[in-house]
Amino acid sequence: MFHSEYRVLLDISDDTYKKDEEKIIKIWDITEKQLLVKLKTDEIPEKLDYIVPSIVVKRYNRLGFEGMEQHSQSEETISYNLDDFGEFQDEINDYLEEQGLIRKRKVSFL
Repeated sequence: MFHSEYRVLLDISDDTYKKDEEKIIKIWDITEKQLLVKLKTDEIPEKLDYIVPSIVVKRYNRLGFEGMEQHSQSEETISYNLDDFGEFQDEINDYLEEQGLIRKRKVSFL
């Protein structure tokens, strides 16, 4: 469930928050479920609990531009990384390895 202390990360007014609260909570719920599937667990470990709020902020800021890789207006261009979990994949893999859920990948040259 969305934690109100993370609201400051969205950098929005009280009015905007009240208007978008339902969307924000839904984004949080979906993101949390996706991370749980990736971690193959029922509870997000404390050491990885920063991932959900980080992704929620990105997804909230991207509302209206879903699926777009880039948005241009006047002289400003904004690029979006469509793989929200990509920057956290190393941490996710480390956790899975620690839990014995995946093996370390090795490359061998013959």
